[in-house]
Amino acid sequence: MKAMTKTTATKDEAKPALVPKLRFPEFRGVEGWKSHLPGELFADRQESGLSGLPLLSLMDKEGIVPQEDSNRKNNSNSDKSKYLRVVPGDITYNTMRMWEGRSALVGLEGLVSPAYTVCKPQSGVHSLLFSYYFKTP
Repeated sequence: MKAMTKTTATKDEAKPALVPKLRFPEFRGVEGWKSHLPGELFADRQESGLSGLPLLSLMDKEGIVPQEDSNRKNNSNSDKSKYLRVVPGDITYNTMRMWEGRSALVGLEGLVSPAYTVCKPQSGVHSLLFSYYFKTP
């Protein structure tokens, strides 16, 4: 039978901290994650008046696709001067349907409806990570 050692530590204090072994040496000495507000990570892209770019649609599962590949009727205005430019790496979302997770990482340059919001990532922000995060409840 093991001898019991008496201690004054509480049950929680006696447990060693659960810290995983650092497996990747390139992360040694690197600071941990910091909290930021969305406005510190993304800027609102409001570039319009570029009517020569292709019209894009935001689809539920496919994300951003050329409008002609969407199998949807083209209900866009013939005057594209107010349509917003998107570039690869941006995240765009349907302002009225964001509650459904209607957002996507942009993979090609083009124009989206002015009803969408276009988020331009700040330097050092990995928009692919946030594109998944924005779809979580």
